[in-house]
Amino acid sequence: MMRGTGFTSPRANRRVGIMRKFYFCLAQSLLLISVANISFANAQPATRALRDFDLLGRWAVECTRPASPMNEHSLFSLTSVGMAWVLNDFGPDYDGMVYRIVDAKRVAPDKLSLRQILATDDSVVLDMVILKDSERIRIWSSQTADGNVLVKDGMIASGIDQRTRWAGRCGEKRAMQPGSPVE
Repeated sequence: MMRGTGFTSPRANRRVGIMRKFYFCLAQSLLLISVANISFANAQPATRALRDFDLLGRWAVECTRPASPMNEHSLFSLTSVGMAWVLNDFGPDYDGMVYRIVDAKRVAPDKLSLRQILATDDSVVLDMVILKDSERIRIWSSQTADGNVLVKDGMIASGIDQRTRWAGRCGEKRAMQPGSPVE
């Protein structure tokens, strides 16, 4: 810019443009990194809670029988970056329902609270509590984000007075602990 003339040279305009682009790209990069770090940090407590509750793996009412509406198979897993997922399989006549587990926390020694979002539709959100008894789990409570109660105190809320069914861990061999009896 020439002093007192109000005229800016094309070269100065180019430098200002380049600097603006640089700062804009820098700001976008920092924002993306911070969002990624927040997402990863938020995934860590859920991942830890799933591991501590020993929920990872495949579960079913009857592991040796195929998946069906009366014998749901559920697979709880983690991705390589620590995101938690659950796949619910109701058999060949149904599409598998895959949920992202966005929050998980222990609410009692035998209960884990989960917030799940359907992978194909972010508007489908389930808040549930899983009850665990040794190597068995069952749904203790479940409700949609808008408050529609599906399960309460282990009873299906459809009015038919039916308890949720226990599911056992499928197809996993556990290492014996030192000193444990051989069966």
